[in-house]
Order: sequence, then C-alpha cells, then structure tokens
Amino acid sequence: KSDIAMRVVVDHIRAVAFAVADGQLPGNTGAGYVIRRILRRAVRYYYSFLDLREPFLYRIVPQLAEAFGEVFPELKAQQESVANIIQGEERAFLHTLENGLKRFETLTVKNG
Repeated sequence: KSDIAMRVVVDHIRAVAFAVADGQLPGNTGAGYVIRRILRRAVRYYYSFLDLREPFLYRIVPQLAEAFGEVFPELKAQQESVANIIQGEERAFLHTLENGLKRFETLTVKNG
C-alpha cells in the first residue's frame, strides 16, 4: 500500500508543480479547483498511508526542478515560489483535515 501511495504522491506533486509554474494557482473554481483537488488527494494519501503529519510535498519541488529543469525551465526559475504556494495549500488542508477528523471522532464517541 505504501508503494502505491508514494507513486500517487509523486505523480500528483509533479502535476501540481508544473501547473503552478505555468501560472495556474490553486483556487475554488475551474482549473484552480482541479489543481487544489489533486494537491489535496496527495495530502490525503501521505497522511493516511505514509503516516506523515506535516507539510511535505513542497520539499519535492527542488528535486523536480532539477530533474525537469531543462525541459521545463519555468519550474526551475520559479521553484521557490512554487514550493511556497504548495506549502501554504498543504498547511491549510492539513489543518482542515485534522480538525475534521477530531470532530468526526468526537461525534462517533458521543453517539457511541
């Protein structure tokens, strides 16, 4: 299971990093929402299957920039900005995810 989760996480962060470097920011509508959903799916995978509880995806951006810098120079040129955007989205979603899980746990204990 963790092998599949790692592949999902790496594939998703690659897609998000390329999209953000290309100018598409995570958002609430349209293509921005698709980017946000892809990022959140990666976070859920590493939270659930890799037992990671802190932002982690943004740390992969420099390796992506190094690996794909020649074919996609925008990523290399903007790697710090891309990493910061991804880190902010990760932090926000992890906060929401943990609060939601706590509420769910409280409700299930209360309703027994």
